[in-house]
Amino acid sequence: MTDSIKIFLSFIIVVITNILGHYFPPTSIMLSPLTIGLLTGLLMFTDFKIGYRILLVTLSIVFNDICIKTFAGGTHDLEGAGFINAFLIIGLIISTIIILIKTVVLKNINAIIKIMLTLMMPVTMFLYIQYFGLYGLSYSKSMSLTKQNAIENNTFLSDLNFSETVIIYDTDSIHIISGWTEKELILNHNSLISKTEETENINYKLKIKHNFKPNDFSIYFKVNSDDVNGASPVDSVLEFTANKSDNITLTIFKLRNGSVNNDTIISRVAIKPK
Repeated sequence: MTDSIKIFLSFIIVVITNILGHYFPPTSIMLSPLTIGLLTGLLMFTDFKIGYRILLVTLSIVFNDICIKTFAGGTHDLEGAGFINAFLIIGLIISTIIILIKTVVLKNINAIIKIMLTLMMPVTMFLYIQYFGLYGLSYSKSMSLTKQNAIENNTFLSDLNFSETVIIYDTDSIHIISGWTEKELILNHNSLISKTEETENINYKLKIKHNFKPNDFSIYFKVNSDDVNGASPVDSVLEFTANKSDNITLTIFKLRNGSVNNDTIISRVAIKPK
């Protein structure tokens, strides 16, 4: 089998597995370790110089991964990206073993060069995953840990005013210490070059002091709704996102016996920018 045929077969393997993955998900993902092993086996046994063989293997694995993340059927989210990357890493381990087997038998090359050749592909792929691990996704970036971080990152919008800052109900007390808003940013990696974009939403972050016992989730909050279903527990930090045009009211609930059927609205806090 000539080198040209081996390269062509490698291309066909990637195309066929990704067509299967598009119409019968998650076939291409589940087959990726086998696909990567076949690509490595074909290309490492060409007659090119060893460095070029490893380069061909690396490029073919990248091509297969880009195809999976672009065309694979199913839901494209963070969980799916982790699933794809896990199978990619299994394939890289198989590929590295094949490269090692082929490299150690080389003559007239010292041990250090053999080690460097063996590591060339996995190191390159590690750097690739750092940038392209979430290729194909758009996802919200985490809120700043502190107001100062938001200012430094140029996402800070304003401090917040509250209609009330101290809420007391029976033996429970909540003190809203401070809060601010910042831009919601998403990382758009639907193209080969990722970019950060601003959305129409605003992130809110509130610092809270309370007297609850650890893991005592009986006080909950919800934004712009008096329905306790879907409410979140009040903790030392409250985070939520709302549209820029929304007026914000924070409803605070007390649950009795851990049941939403025994809830009491203990406060409604209007939140406005200063």
